[in-house]
Amino acid sequence: MELARRDYPELYRDWSVVSYNRPYDNDPGASITIKSNRINSIRFNPSNYANQLKRLRYLLDEPNFSQASSIHSIDLSHGRSVFAKI
Repeated sequence: MELARRDYPELYRDWSVVSYNRPYDNDPGASITIKSNRINSIRFNPSNYANQLKRLRYLLDEPNFSQASSIHSIDLSHGRSVFAKI
C-alpha cells in the first residue's frame, strides 16, 4: 500500500476496498484484491508489487482501457501475465 500511495498516487487515490485472501507469501493461492471507483476488481500477488503496479499503469494507459468508463477486472497475480476484462 505504501508503494502505491508513494509512487502511483493517481492509481491509489481511487482505491476504496482492500481485502486479503490467504495472505501468506508461500501460499500459491494468496492474493490481495483492490476495488476502486473505476475498476471493480484488481488482483495482486502478495509479492513483487513494484512490477505489478508498473504493468497496471501500462495497461490503464492503453486506449481500450483509458477510454473505458469502468473496467470489470484486472488480474496481475499470475507472474508476467495479465488478465483483464472491460
